[in-house]
Amino acid sequence: MWPIVAVVAAGGIHLGWIQASAPDPVPTLGELTVGEMVHVRRVGGQRISGAIEDASPMELTINEGGRPVIVAADEVLTVGAQDPVANGALLGVAAGVVLGAAASRNGCPDEAAVCGVLVSLGLIAGGGVFGTLADAGTHATLYRRPPGAQVRVGPIVSPAGWGARLSVAW
Repeated sequence: MWPIVAVVAAGGIHLGWIQASAPDPVPTLGELTVGEMVHVRRVGGQRISGAIEDASPMELTINEGGRPVIVAADEVLTVGAQDPVANGALLGVAAGVVLGAAASRNGCPDEAAVCGVLVSLGLIAGGGVFGTLADAGTHATLYRRPPGAQVRVGPIVSPAGWGARLSVAW
């Protein structure tokens, strides 16, 4: 039972760390890093994946399969990148070492050194696998298109009369 509890705890710690360390999206395309591997989602739903060749506030140039693709800023909905899996594996192994030491002390008899080693190795391997899988499914949003102008109209009805409420935001 200890190994399952320890792996679940390590996973929760790792996922919490991933969420806490995710960078905030940049306000303009020009602040993206040249050379970074990204996934661009366009207004029509199309996706482009590749390395950033050039980034300006007006457009983004992505090297997709050896050819440059220029996307105007008003066509970009989001730019995202996959989290590197190596840091997840290292964090998982580190969590496995700590939890493995605690679990082997508390879950194995004093005279069974083999039990402690097996529990520790299992938690280290499990933590590494879990950390790798968690990072493989984690994508960071680097840029998100700001919302455009919004106009809202709503009815106003009261015993004294009726009307409309208009609000404009940009």
